[in-house]
Amino acid sequence: MHIGTLLLLLASAATLTQKQTATVKKVDASLMAPCCYSQTIDQHMSDAAEQMRFEVADMVASGSSEQEILDHYKAIYGERILAVPDGVIGQLAFAIPMVVFAGSCAFLALVLRRFRIGARLSAAQTPTDMVSAERMAILQRVRTELETECRW
Repeated sequence: MHIGTLLLLLASAATLTQKQTATVKKVDASLMAPCCYSQTIDQHMSDAAEQMRFEVADMVASGSSEQEILDHYKAIYGERILAVPDGVIGQLAFAIPMVVFAGSCAFLALVLRRFRIGARLSAAQTPTDMVSAERMAILQRVRTELETECRW
């Protein structure tokens, strides 16, 4: 089955002009494989994707435009068949995650910068002698408490 479909696809591709071949490649990269919607039909190796590649080549050879082919498959499978959705909603579907990602990165950079600046200020305001004196007092207190609790 695969070899027969491939031979038919190659036979129809042999009669295509360079412009038509480019259109076929562009359409193949624009349509998702309807079996799982995980890859475009130019990459997916399912029977459904092979059949669609053959149909696209046949439609281009018969004179259908790129938009006509996309509209044909959109009418059959819905908007989900398109790798990049049409219209404003499709553009927002790609733009919103990018804006959120960029905003999150900017927010994270600001938070990290504040922590770094805060650490520098606290280190500059606290003399090292005072830190080591406080540390020694805490260690002495821990030792004393351990000695009193460990006595039987």
